[in-house]
Amino acid sequence: MAALNFYGTTSLPGLFGFDQNGLIQGEYQPHPSARFSISGAYVGTDVTVPVYGGMQITEFTPATDDLMGNSGGGKVEVAATQAAATGFVVSSQMYNAVNVAGPLGANAAPYVAAGNSVQIARFGSGLPIAVAIDPAAVAALQGGAVNQQVSWDATKQRLVAYSGTLGAVPVEIIRIEANSKVIAVDATSGIPVWQDGPAALIRL
Repeated sequence: MAALNFYGTTSLPGLFGFDQNGLIQGEYQPHPSARFSISGAYVGTDVTVPVYGGMQITEFTPATDDLMGNSGGGKVEVAATQAAATGFVVSSQMYNAVNVAGPLGANAAPYVAAGNSVQIARFGSGLPIAVAIDPAAVAALQGGAVNQQVSWDATKQRLVAYSGTLGAVPVEIIRIEANSKVIAVDATSGIPVWQDGPAALIRL
């Protein structure tokens, strides 16, 4: 008599296969405590550029008369320098971000504008998040130590090779994926759009 295995499972090849390569800029890597590392804030009313996941920001302590800051988190602005940076914008759970019609042939990325609420993660939180990286820096950084120094290009909003002038970003580089989805601002419309490019998973 044939032995029966009541706990065995089987499936035809390809039915439950899942294969994914690359990262998505602004998204955090899921783990049980990730959501506790995300904080609420709002974009300063004097910010004139779209704010989207993976951007480096400066967070401010709410002023006494700052009703928005005292009820929903501090004000944030796009960090102008590394010395002023305090963390990154996180796309995950930022459900209020909007999509608008992008340039012909491009997919518009979700973003928020001045005065809107935004999700952020601070340096030291330990949150793993995907950010864009300069293609020229990929080869030099891959295979290196996770604590190797890198810098941030505040204009193009991406990691670059370390520069003493720019300063070091206080993060660890977990891995780099050459084929990812990253965000760039369309020069004509000013709208953030998705494009293919390299991204790095960093731990804040």
